[in-house]
Amino acid sequence: MISKTDELIRKSVHGLYTDSANIERRWFHQQTFVKFNSEQPYNQMSQRLLSHRSDLENRRNFHEIYTFIKAHSELINPFGVLSVYDTTLRMSQNRHFNYQPVYVYIHRGAERDYKTLFNTDKLSDYVEKKEFKAISFELSKLESKYLEDILCIYKKTFWKLINK
Repeated sequence: MISKTDELIRKSVHGLYTDSANIERRWFHQQTFVKFNSEQPYNQMSQRLLSHRSDLENRRNFHEIYTFIKAHSELINPFGVLSVYDTTLRMSQNRHFNYQPVYVYIHRGAERDYKTLFNTDKLSDYVEKKEFKAISFELSKLESKYLEDILCIYKKTFWKLINK
């Protein structure tokens, strides 16, 4: 019998969810990833996290889970920071953990927009939400995960607006 934690790890890493018709589906990012890279990195990451399940369960916030997953992903190519963020988001927002990100995580999808909006080459894995006050007070009121969404979704739009 598969435990709830094991199932949470598998679904989070592989980007799986159950829709309203009770059909298991894969989120878009992971569909694209599998198309170009195969399931192997997901299988490796799942196995690694399953073998460290108790350590993972001891994490007490989103950032601790993110850091834990990132550390365990470093030798799994091409399981990069976008996969780490997506896995952490799905895992941490489950009833088992129920954690929200405090920081805005800057990964492959959000990196270009962040650099464009802040006119910087400086980059770390995450930034404090308060940095967004420099662009817009209204933006800074949004939850961190929504700021990450905006950076990711509108990456080409912001670049075009600023670089006309």
